[in-house]
Amino acid sequence: MRSAPQIKNLSTYITHLQVRQFDCVQPHTFCLDVYRTISKPNKPDPLDTHVGYPMTPEVSRICQALFLDRDGVINVDSGYVHRTEDFQFLDGIFDIARDARRLGFEIIVVTNQSGIGRGYYTEDQFFELTRWMLERFAEAGAPLTAVYHCPFHLDARVSKFAIADHPWRKPNPGMLMAAAENHGVSLEHSLLIGDRASDLRAAISAKLAMCCLVGDHMNIPPDLENTALVTVPSVLALSAKFKDLLADLKQP
Repeated sequence: MRSAPQIKNLSTYITHLQVRQFDCVQPHTFCLDVYRTISKPNKPDPLDTHVGYPMTPEVSRICQALFLDRDGVINVDSGYVHRTEDFQFLDGIFDIARDARRLGFEIIVVTNQSGIGRGYYTEDQFFELTRWMLERFAEAGAPLTAVYHCPFHLDARVSKFAIADHPWRKPNPGMLMAAAENHGVSLEHSLLIGDRASDLRAAISAKLAMCCLVGDHMNIPPDLENTALVTVPSVLALSAKFKDLLADLKQP
């Protein structure tokens, strides 16, 4: 297991954010290329677009990952959040991320973003907010590895995103599976934090080792009750026990 990368120059680190775009039948991924940042600190790349997502030697090794939903886990879910002024980080999320990094886990965000497809905000606005969010995590000492988002939805008003039951839209496991392939993640030794049954179903379909649900989840669907599930009332409550949960999953 490789250790978490150490970021010495935040401004250089942030310049290496890249939009990795797939064609219209695949959702897009907003990726943080931390390895090139470290290996070439004096050669920043511009924000640009690539087709596909080739693995580099640095990410070809097997690793463990903490997958995070966004709204309701990273930030308060006030409904289709797309502006920095409306983005409120939840207490405890940076502590959770730092604990994961200290134990060598990659941190990958997997978020449904139907607001893009519905026309409530643009993908460029999502990218702008994501860049800002990544900066905040880096400043907190918990850099993210990648952010995957799915703008597809049955009711999308933007025609290219009007796809029903897209394989990347949770509860489908597509984003998790793609992240595993792109970053060498061992899914059976990884976990996800979410706030909805759709997150839990995605985790089960991807055969993750564990799923943590935050919030009021007294009515877990019967078919999901006998799973590796941890339920807590809040992200802050989870942060108090999260280091022990990770230690149980940590691979030698």
